[in-house]
Amino acid sequence: MDLAKVFAPRTFVALALGVLLAVLAFSQAAASIGLPLAPFRPLGPGFFTMRGIEANTAKGLVGPGPAASPSRVAAIGRQALAYDPMDTLALWLVGQSLDHRKQPAAALAAMTQAERISRRDAAVQLWLGLDDLKKRQIAPALHHFDLMIRTNTDAANLVTPVLAKVIVSPQGRQQMAPYFTASNPWFVPLLWASASSLPTASPLAQLLVEKADPAPDAEGARAIYAYLLKRLLAEKSYDLALRLYPKLPGADRAALGTLNPATRGKVNNGYQPFVWGFSDSGSQGGDIVVVDGGNSALELYGAPGTVGTAASKLIVPGANRTFRWRIVQRTSNPEASATWVATCLLGPSAGAKVESANLLADSVPLGKPLAVSISANCNLMRFDLNVAGGIGRDPADLIVVPEGLGGAPG
Repeated sequence: MDLAKVFAPRTFVALALGVLLAVLAFSQAAASIGLPLAPFRPLGPGFFTMRGIEANTAKGLVGPGPAASPSRVAAIGRQALAYDPMDTLALWLVGQSLDHRKQPAAALAAMTQAERISRRDAAVQLWLGLDDLKKRQIAPALHHFDLMIRTNTDAANLVTPVLAKVIVSPQGRQQMAPYFTASNPWFVPLLWASASSLPTASPLAQLLVEKADPAPDAEGARAIYAYLLKRLLAEKSYDLALRLYPKLPGADRAALGTLNPATRGKVNNGYQPFVWGFSDSGSQGGDIVVVDGGNSALELYGAPGTVGTAASKLIVPGANRTFRWRIVQRTSNPEASATWVATCLLGPSAGAKVESANLLADSVPLGKPLAVSISANCNLMRFDLNVAGGIGRDPADLIVVPEGLGGAPG
């Protein structure tokens, strides 16, 4: 994808406005109270007054309302440099005035000089980063943004939605991958921006899949991974979701190949619906329980007068195409029903469905193994347990032990 189309001019204007107003507001406040912050040096009684003028001028360039002319901006910058030749904000003003005059080489020289003085000036790093992005120079742009955010952490939430757009291209994903680490202080904001703001979830999933390392397990990341998987499945990017799942922190690979709630006596942990997920609607739902002295089972219910899915799980079917289960306990209502529905999502049989008999019917025995054959040529299947509560005062409910299907993928 052409990054020139991704980064439209209005993208840079909006980003500069948000970040610079945040950065410069602090600078202006410091000047107004006479706080000598590094690299600010008190060089006489007019110094802090000059800092206030600089900050107001800078805000005028990016904020609403009339801005000073480029010549006025340049004059203020040069006047500030007379007080302090090491004043990076003054050099930023000079660079901005040159940029407005369509002198990009001279503007870049001024900003580069400011960076030589201090790499901790967020406004300068922002300008340099945006300039590199406009030139499609992704690696140096990301370096500038990294310095900027590490200097001004509050800018992360403003910058990362723009940086997320970098990963829509293969080149961008390659350059962004080194920043997808748990030690990166802006990784989680970037992860959330990428998962929530991009038109599709695929670019972020591709970046995580293509990385040699597992997905970073930073604080707050797991909830974002769960959201990312939800988006992928909603977008029917089943193959990508299937490739991503084993790389996620806390994902139990064994859960991919079984419908049993537990493996080796331990409840499978991971991300729904690769592990059993239960409806939280209040009308249908369920939980994992232990029966028969240690077997894990699904306890499911449906409220009277309602119809819906109580539980769902995805599975990679193995060679065994027969699903077996047994009903341990049930309480029914008139016109109540509970049925398994197996739907193939990926493979030659995609779209094929198989439905079981009504598990709440008196004709279906308790405690005995039951079975249904599922579709062949399916690489990913979703099992739903649909429950209709029927007519009554109390919910219809049942406890089911899934006893076998398929095997873990190789």
